[in-house]
Amino acid sequence: MSTEDIPLIMYTFPKHLEDVQKFFTHYLLEEIVLPPTSARTKFPPYEERICRFCKRNSKETSFKTDSHVIPHALGNKYLVADDECDQCNKLFSTYENCLVDYLGIHRTVFSSRGKKNKVPKFKSPDAGLTASNTHFQTIEKAIIIEDNNGSAFNIDDVSGKTTINYKKHSYIPIFVYKALLKVALSLIKETYLPAYTETIKMLITDHSDNFLSSFAKVGAAYTSLHMKTHCLIFRKQSATESFPTHVFQLYYENLVFQLFIPLNKEDCEYYGDRALNIIYCPPIFFQPEAEDEKCSFEILDLSGTQKVKETGTLSMMFDPEATKNLSAMNPFTGEVESNVKFNPKNIAKIMLVPSGASIPIINNSKKS
Repeated sequence: MSTEDIPLIMYTFPKHLEDVQKFFTHYLLEEIVLPPTSARTKFPPYEERICRFCKRNSKETSFKTDSHVIPHALGNKYLVADDECDQCNKLFSTYENCLVDYLGIHRTVFSSRGKKNKVPKFKSPDAGLTASNTHFQTIEKAIIIEDNNGSAFNIDDVSGKTTINYKKHSYIPIFVYKALLKVALSLIKETYLPAYTETIKMLITDHSDNFLSSFAKVGAAYTSLHMKTHCLIFRKQSATESFPTHVFQLYYENLVFQLFIPLNKEDCEYYGDRALNIIYCPPIFFQPEAEDEKCSFEILDLSGTQKVKETGTLSMMFDPEATKNLSAMNPFTGEVESNVKFNPKNIAKIMLVPSGASIPIINNSKKS
């Protein structure tokens, strides 16, 4: 959806308001992309299709696969392209698999449904941690996280912070960057594509990965809000300013990825002696957020061209006062034993349930 002539009210976290205002002195919000809620029914005639990436037509390649503009793995079911050929789609799937491995356990925790419309199971390479969707008594959308080695959970009952550490599956960082860049290049207006000819060439080949890696710095914001998957595209206001022409943001649950689209022909003069200025925009929303919402930010270095193995971290908070009046419950019978003391070191499984969910229990504390 183009934002031209559409009045928009935008919000951000109070502590980032000044950064947002600074960003919008140089950029305009050009596109808001929301995946549709139903399948697309009209496509251009097959014989008229041309791939926006490799430029081949229907006589030179095929267009039989549903090519998801935003990865299906990120919750996009219906936003598909008619200008992405099967061969490019197969290549981009390799990039997207690395993005999935980079995200680790998060897709399971977020209950992001994939191509089989199922929440993916997660199992670390060493099988030390597993996570899966399950039905628990009357709760249909519970997530069970299991510490199989006894070393993944770090639960602080004083501060209320729970940290889960696990091994991720290996991935190639530059492929994660390419997966995000591909989404950006899929969504910008077709009229801009000629300016990104070199960018697209580097996207669909690997012989320039070392050069492309010099641009692979991605802003990552982590918020306490959970958002439906969508994308924003910004365009700089003045062609004479030494800023990248386009900036792209991908919102996925509580994560926001941001990158600038490199090598626009109009920006090339700034890649030499004149420095190209990079400015990051904090997350923006179109409805007010709660006052206690939080946001942190870091810059990811996705320049690596070789597989990496790393530890993933998932953090959660709970009210430490709640641990003072806990009782033990048999998860199979629902019976409660109030004389069992809470010891965070004994926890081997954590169950996440939707907000407002309740579990029926049987109080067994008065039985002889």
